[in-house]
Amino acid sequence: GVVCIVLGISNMRGNIATLHSYHRQRVSEEDRIPFGKQVGLGTMVIGIGIIIFSVLSTVTLYTENNIFTLIGTAVLIVGIVAGLIISFKAMIKYNKGIFWFDKFQFIELKMGAIPITKCACNPEIFTHK
Repeated sequence: GVVCIVLGISNMRGNIATLHSYHRQRVSEEDRIPFGKQVGLGTMVIGIGIIIFSVLSTVTLYTENNIFTLIGTAVLIVGIVAGLIISFKAMIKYNKGIFWFDKFQFIELKMGAIPITKCACNPEIFTHK
């Protein structure tokens, strides 16, 4: 949880180096700060959900009352969903999508040719036909 909050603060300051290279390449320089703020906020919401879950789970250990774990689980789920929605909305707004899909191509892996979409993948493992 703390790591997510630290990464979120870093993103909110405009440092998007922790994000996938696709996002770093597609976000313009003038949009870097607003994009980082929104993605960072989403990351922080997830981190806060994780911390609240951890605290409530610890309370369960000492009180032996499982209601705290149930509440913590609900908070964690809401935090993850809300954080992802905030982050995905920013990605769609500033990148025009979460992932880059171009057209279907055959990409030859070392095992053989398989149909796959061209996306933000590691190009070193593929040989384009």
